[in-house]
Amino acid sequence: NTEVQPFTVVYYLCFVFLSSVVLVNIFLAILVEAFSSVKESASNSETVLEGLTEVAKYDVERLRHGATRKLRPGEHRFLSDERLLQLLEIHLTEEQGGKQ
Repeated sequence: NTEVQPFTVVYYLCFVFLSSVVLVNIFLAILVEAFSSVKESASNSETVLEGLTEVAKYDVERLRHGATRKLRPGEHRFLSDERLLQLLEIHLTEEQGGKQ
C-alpha cells in the first residue's frame, strides 16, 4: 500500500514548520545574546569622539609649545606608548574610584 494518507501529509508539514520555527528561535537567541554582550563591552570602552579629542588636545599642546617645526623621522602625531599607559592608568584609577 503506497498510497499516502492525508493525515500523514498534514503531520509532516506541521512537523517541518514547527521544527523550522524552533531552529529560527534558537538562531535569534544566539544573535541577541551576542549583541547584548558586545553592547555591554562597547559601553565601557572609549568612544571615537573621546579618542579624537585626545589627539586634538595633543595637537593643541604641541602648537602651544612652539611645535611649528616639521616632524622628525620616527616622530608621530599620535600618543606615545608612555603617554597611553599614563592615560590608561588615570582612567583605570578613576573607574575604580567610581565603583567603590
